[in-house]
Amino acid sequence: MPSIPIPEDAATRRMVVVAVANQKGGVGKTTMAALLAQEAAARGLRAMAIDLDPQGNLTRHLHPAPVRTGVARMLYEKAALESVLCDAGGVSLAAATPDLSAADLALSSKPGRDGLLRRALGPCAHAYDLAVIDTPPGLGCLAFNALVAADFVLIPTAAEKFAFDETAEVVDTVGQVRECANTRLSVLGVVVTRWQGRTIVQQDFDEALRRWAEAKGVPVIGRVRQSVVVQEAQALGAHLPDYKPDSPAAADALAVADAAFRLLGLADGKGASDGAA
Repeated sequence: MPSIPIPEDAATRRMVVVAVANQKGGVGKTTMAALLAQEAAARGLRAMAIDLDPQGNLTRHLHPAPVRTGVARMLYEKAALESVLCDAGGVSLAAATPDLSAADLALSSKPGRDGLLRRALGPCAHAYDLAVIDTPPGLGCLAFNALVAADFVLIPTAAEKFAFDETAEVVDTVGQVRECANTRLSVLGVVVTRWQGRTIVQQDFDEALRRWAEAKGVPVIGRVRQSVVVQEAQALGAHLPDYKPDSPAAADALAVADAAFRLLGLADGKGASDGAA
């Protein structure tokens, strides 16, 4: 575990937990999770990233070198979350390891399995400002653990014709989880990924999204245009706004981070109070 001193005002703060979720794969969940965690660290916030996707893309992005342990040991063996963290460029990472792929089977008969992550985060509540959870597609045990542990859900959605179906499913799922398992859970907002500029098709999508979001009471907090810069930064494990800071995609990413941190009460870089979350 990285050496992380407890801040002087730790007793008056509680970390905010954000799950990045969509039941569809390939919509930019890992990109958004990495953006929030790395940008939080860049702004002086104490950031944790938790990779609950067995594909491990967030782990490879933040920590290209092999990891010895990760979140699976916490879930399977009840190891303390602090004991499985590794330093990833200023972000404390609970990595995905190959054994995480067996989670649904391994945890199927475990009592209280849906609250494992929530309980593990408890001891860290005053040591971090932000925890970002990258979730797998679908709604299995791992994704449900993320929703039970989170305060907010950020929903990336690709700028595609049928994207509303998956996004609407996430919003409905958040409502169900709030009723049965986590009363504090709410939707932080929607981020449009792979946005394609001012084409007619894109303008139609934007208008349809605006109407849908208004009807659902869900904020659209930004968009990140389709660009090879996004893919290059992810492949290199680079923080998108730092990789090519003058690129339109970097400006988009910073705007998304700014909006998210304002909504989370983290815009001043000082961390959240108990009341902010």
